[in-house]
Amino acid sequence: MNACKQVLSTSTVRLCFFHLGQSVYRRVQGAGLQAAYSDPNYRAVKTGIHMLLSLAFVPVTDVIATFELLRRDLPQELLAIADDFEATYIRVRRARTRRPGPPGPPRYPIGEWNLYDAAIMLGPRTNNLTEGWHHRFNVMVGKNHPSFYHLVRELQKEQRDTEVMVRELSLGRKVKVPQLKRYQRVDERLQSIAEDYQTYKQEGRVLDYLRDCGHNITL
Repeated sequence: MNACKQVLSTSTVRLCFFHLGQSVYRRVQGAGLQAAYSDPNYRAVKTGIHMLLSLAFVPVTDVIATFELLRRDLPQELLAIADDFEATYIRVRRARTRRPGPPGPPRYPIGEWNLYDAAIMLGPRTNNLTEGWHHRFNVMVGKNHPSFYHLVRELQKEQRDTEVMVRELSLGRKVKVPQLKRYQRVDERLQSIAEDYQTYKQEGRVLDYLRDCGHNITL
């Protein structure tokens, strides 16, 4: 990420929602709450975790205030996980690090893992497309340590294929396998909820917004 920001200074770095979810779920496991998370008769833990992750679908400017509101509503057993999430993804409280002054920056700034705009625009929420390309290109290269000229030839082939796809797109043709229907429906539901965020906020139902988003999250 740091190298990308330095070399490609105009690029936008966006973290993968799947990996964000896995990071939080590992904290659930580390806290010994895996059974409670999966308990069909006690939904508070699962609902709380999904609401915490749904902060990714809140506008960047409202994330901190919404987190504070959510933390007061979470069950006691999730407070430590919420504090870890805050320190990693929202802000580092100086009081916890025994340093004076206002809260410091988190390890991952809010703008990098926030997906509110992506939800509105039906943009990708994960890096599956990138990982798919990496896998395909590795197969094309055919070896772990190719020579410089072998790698250049494969990159030239990839460039030619890309130019062909651009021409096909300009003619209105499809160049990739359509997304599975169930994932399309999830994207469309999240888009519909995100478009109504301001209504939720004006009605004082931000926690309901997180809860509704959370119903469309799977870990």
